[in-house]
Amino acid sequence: MIPNHFSSNFGLPDNVRNSLRNDALRLGDRSNEFWARQQASIRARLRNAEPARRPRLRLALVAVAAAFCAALLLDTPSDRQPAPRSDVQVDPDQELLQTIERSLAAGTPRALAPVALAEDSSLGVNQISNPHKEYRDAN
Repeated sequence: MIPNHFSSNFGLPDNVRNSLRNDALRLGDRSNEFWARQQASIRARLRNAEPARRPRLRLALVAVAAAFCAALLLDTPSDRQPAPRSDVQVDPDQELLQTIERSLAAGTPRALAPVALAEDSSLGVNQISNPHKEYRDAN
């Protein structure tokens, strides 16, 4: 079925419409040699033509490079927080032992010196020689 806009006469008189149709048929009715020459001419122009430039590709590359440089400039080392180390597992018993050893190595504060003297005098000889040794009744 032909669409309506082709079947109408576009408001032209019949003689004008027929004249346009005849001219189009006459101009389109060319010899095969004419069309072969046209085809060869078009192919020659395509062969000799320079390849089309790709400004979009260059523009995209420049935009990506600019974004990368901006990201490097904005991300300074002072802004970064060190990542917490999650691969190290801390043993709470080991931490407690280290804390006790540090406090024993630090000595007694001056304010508690009299108490430390009283404690030292009440301890037995075996306990003074090895202060880290555990005893059965030491709870």
